[in-house]
Amino acid sequence: MDELAITTTIGMEGIPLASREAAVARMPSMIEKQATAAVEESSAIIFLVDGQASLTAADVEIADWLRKHYSNKFVILAVNKCESPKKGIMQVSVFWTLGFQKISMKNKMKITFQQFQSLAGQMLGKAAF
Repeated sequence: MDELAITTTIGMEGIPLASREAAVARMPSMIEKQATAAVEESSAIIFLVDGQASLTAADVEIADWLRKHYSNKFVILAVNKCESPKKGIMQVSVFWTLGFQKISMKNKMKITFQQFQSLAGQMLGKAAF
């Protein structure tokens, strides 16, 4: 089984409290730099979006960036916060226009890392990764 490494693209870990205000001002460029590094190192990308916020201009911009620069990468679109039995499918379907493989994520859903790893591996055409 290959190693699975997960990288997040935002966080304030390692930034001293006194420096955080200056860091927040630089946050957009820091996020872009971290996202680029993470995507370049990845075999697959999990693009997590907020189903309750619906499709945003930022979601479209990121999707366009991924398609333009990383069309060779497998992108899984994970739509979070779609628990409503009545509205859930409508919340998710708004994101289908982005054209990526989709996983509907429920905030309260209990899924182990092994289950997620297996699901992602199946989507990538591997037994496990």
